Amino acid sequence: MTRKPILLAIILTTMTAMLSTASTAQAATKQELQARFEKRYPQLLSYKRDGKLGENMQGLVEAVKRDYLDDKTMAKLIDEENSDRKELYKLLAAEEKTTVDQVAAAAAKRNYDKAKPGEYLKQPDGTWKKV
Repeated sequence: MTRKPILLAIILTTMTAMLSTASTAQAATKQELQARFEKRYPQLLSYKRDGKLGENMQGLVEAVKRDYLDDKTMAKLIDEENSDRKELYKLLAAEEKTTVDQVAAAAAKRNYDKAKPGEYLKQPDGTWKKV
């Protein structure tokens, strides 16, 4: 397994964006997923900057507080983003002949390493830490 293709793909996961089309029942291509990530990215970034959304250790986004899920736009954004990330992780795992969990862990590590000041990261004990 080489790291370069995984890292390149992980970069795609960090380029997330708003106004996604709903995930289809069919498997999406990496290009389709990338387009959806890019559309969601501005809104995702806004929620991160507002301290409402953070990255978890499974390579997914999560509301920092449950109350924030009352914002239905944010809740939908989280669902769509995580669904697409999971789909991408499956594609990458198949390409790299590795597991989805390994791809997700590598994505989480990259997201943690690239977190900007003011963003939240979920710790192993379940608490949130502001970078």
